[in-house]
Amino acid sequence: GNSSSIMITKQGVYTAVSDNGVCKINSPPLTIHDQLDVNLQPSASFLEACAEDRVSLTLSKPLNASYTWLFSTSDAGSFDQLPTNSMTLDVDQSGYYKLILSKGICEYQSDPKHIVIHPKDSIFMPNVFTPNGDGQNEILKLIGTITDAKLMVLNRYGSRMFEGSALQGWKGDDASAGTYFWLVQYMTCQQEQKTVKGSVQLVR
Repeated sequence: GNSSSIMITKQGVYTAVSDNGVCKINSPPLTIHDQLDVNLQPSASFLEACAEDRVSLTLSKPLNASYTWLFSTSDAGSFDQLPTNSMTLDVDQSGYYKLILSKGICEYQSDPKHIVIHPKDSIFMPNVFTPNGDGQNEILKLIGTITDAKLMVLNRYGSRMFEGSALQGWKGDDASAGTYFWLVQYMTCQQEQKTVKGSVQLVR
């Protein structure tokens, strides 16, 4: 071709030719024998994991080359170099990752992998709520990173006062002021059922 640069994809011997219309100059032959056939593991382009899990990207087989890992929070954003040059990268935040592998004059850039790290389970239930119509602390409900949870509220005698979504919460209904006991059930990121308990003071 007439380009000043080419993308080399095969092994072999290459010679550059410069032609100004009057004379031609051939470069010394350049032998390309490296084959940067790089496979990142896991192979999926999209991965999800829990914050408690160890997530890493690695080459399926070591190569005698230099490694540059890049990261971006967006697939359309610019990629920044990460401070590691090993064949394995430990992933600790959500985003897009790719690898540049350099050997001699050859360079390989992998396709980006989108990795989502779900946050650690976080649950907060207030110890006081005041369903008195003033718009402040009206509802006993779950606050945190859990997106689906069941709430059960019992009075001091063990009678069930409420059962439903912990995210929607309990408005107190016609319950009298006093101490109530709650249970929240939810599935962890690892798909294990967990129950947390506590008490709350209802103030009218």
